Order: sequence, then C-alpha cells, then structure tokens
Amino acid sequence: MEDLIISNSKFKHIPLLLGCIGFVVAGFFCISIGRPEIGWPSIIFFGSGIPLSIYQMLDNRPKLVINSQGIVDRRWKIRGIAWQDIQSTQVVSVGEQKFLGLHLKDEMKYLNELSPLQRKVAEMNRKFNLPAFCIHLSQLNLDASQIVELINKYLHSNRVA
Repeated sequence: MEDLIISNSKFKHIPLLLGCIGFVVAGFFCISIGRPEIGWPSIIFFGSGIPLSIYQMLDNRPKLVINSQGIVDRRWKIRGIAWQDIQSTQVVSVGEQKFLGLHLKDEMKYLNELSPLQRKVAEMNRKFNLPAFCIHLSQLNLDASQIVELINKYLHSNRVA
C-alpha cells in the first residue's frame, strides 16, 4: 500500500473565517449603539480567530500521514503510532465533528511523548469515555469514511502479516 498524506481542507475553514468576521462586525455595531461591554469582548475574541483561520487555510503541511509503519498525526507532535501498537479503532461524532479514536495496547508509551497540554486533552478524552488518542477528521481534505476505511485496511493487513 502506498503512503497517504492528508492536509487541511482549505474550504472547511471558510465558515470559521466568515463567522469571525461577522462577530467582529457585530462587535463594532454593539460599540456604536453604546454597548461596549458586549462589543469589545466580541471584537477581541473573534478578531483573534481571523488570523488563526487564515493561517489554517494557508498551511499546506500534512496533518495526517498513513503509511506502512503507522499513523502520524502532526497535531500530536510525536513520531507516530505503529500499527502493531493499535488494538482497535472507534469512530466518534461529537456534534458535527468526527474523530477516529485509537485504542492502543500501551497508551503510556505514547502519552509520555505528549506535551503537558496534550496529556490534559488525552485525559479529557478519557473522561468522556473516548480513547486518549483521537484523530480529528472533520477539517481534513479527505472524507472521514475514506480515512477510516484506509486505516482499517492497514490495521488488518498488519495483523495478517
């Protein structure tokens, strides 16, 4: 099987950008009608989302790499998870967002490589009865079902081999 390199979907960040712009405009409107206590927080909070969403749209680096060695999710900032360390997968939907949960044979092996903030996220995942390692699929430029299907093929082929 060949390597699959998946990047951000540029178009999936457009609604975020438009929403941020809309709330900044609404913030200026609130200030103009004498409600600065509503306007300024809106401008500051959603205004900070504008450069973030533009950055995400322009970022061409791979977010997810699936190859014969395993899965590398760049957002985790670890070397990757080897196929032999993955026990099973689970597709999870939280609202409109889709995640692929990875049940690992030895989570501590990989949790120790995470930053303190990422470990907190892994702990939060567990509190919601999710696997510690979840791959966010919704912002990628490939359909979630295609990614899950490919990961399951690799997982099965590594179990057979």
